[in-house]
Amino acid sequence: MRKAIVVGVGVLFISLTSARAEQKGLPLVGGDASADLQTKDVVEIMKLTTTKDSSPWLLEVGKMKWVRSLPLRVSVYLKPFVSTPRLRRGQVVLCFDEKRPGQEARSWSLGEKKQHYAQVSPKDKPFASEFTLPGAADRPFWVTGRIRDEDLVDLVDFIRTSPREPVKTVNTQRTAEGYRETKRLTEPVCGIYRILSVKEAGLGSFEIFTERREGAGQSIRVKLQDGGWKLLGVGDWFS
Repeated sequence: MRKAIVVGVGVLFISLTSARAEQKGLPLVGGDASADLQTKDVVEIMKLTTTKDSSPWLLEVGKMKWVRSLPLRVSVYLKPFVSTPRLRRGQVVLCFDEKRPGQEARSWSLGEKKQHYAQVSPKDKPFASEFTLPGAADRPFWVTGRIRDEDLVDLVDFIRTSPREPVKTVNTQRTAEGYRETKRLTEPVCGIYRILSVKEAGLGSFEIFTERREGAGQSIRVKLQDGGWKLLGVGDWFS
């Protein structure tokens, strides 16, 4: 029963957040620390990030556990300049909570540089015309470097299939009977993890970081070839 109540509260919070955004023209609010962001904070962040060309559609709120003087960090996703049923691409900027001990209200500062983001819908669930709060696995991710729209969609679809490298030979020994090979299974990609970033690594290769939980996930190397994407390697990262 207790678990059901917790889930119900989560659904209610998402519904109230979406309703608040639709009624007041405010962006959607998500992230692990979304409950800490008040409406007045959303308004202040909008003032910092809205321009004549664009405005935020999604605020993703997280806590900066290692920097006590900056307790909240908000990724502000501006409305996309590329929008198709499968792909959204735009700019993202960071806002930092600079509230000091003794202050009643939060104060916000803007990150120095805008980055680029992308969001790819599931194959069987294209984007609607209206923005909705994305699930954990479907949130936008940062993109560094150059990659064509169609290649980016294909890459995310490839990662979501949970590909695995071929079996590798790690040692070959000569014996009286001939040669004996030692093989090992390689670690598969976990396609249900959230994609955090896609970074161009040169010569048609890219590095993808995914998140299993806060502070841990997979690092994935792939390469674009004539036949599509090829998996080069999979590892784990921790922070």
